[in-house]
Amino acid sequence: MITKYLFIIFMILALSACEKVYDPITPPPKPDSVPMDSIWVGGLDGGVFINMKLTENSPAEYWGEIYYISGDLSYRGNFLLLPQTEDGFEIDDPSVYQGWDGDTIYLSGNRQLSAVE
Repeated sequence: MITKYLFIIFMILALSACEKVYDPITPPPKPDSVPMDSIWVGGLDGGVFINMKLTENSPAEYWGEIYYISGDLSYRGNFLLLPQTEDGFEIDDPSVYQGWDGDTIYLSGNRQLSAVE
């Protein structure tokens, strides 16, 4: 009987210590430092806000900003689409973005945006 109560107490403590996790479909609220047109890219393990713009230089060159969930800036600068294509990609479509590793934004279709230093 005591074991049953200890188990229940343990489960209550374990669940109350759980961190808040955002649903990948429902983006977290944008901090004030994140531009309103940014797109949430993430899942249950975290994510970032991406604000991407096409440059006038080439359909393979982009300019963007990456923000952490806290609103802190991770990266701001130029990106190069790889492999380079004539048509580029739809920058406003959240389903295109797969993730950010600190140097590269991974896109659907085995494409990526590589940060240009």
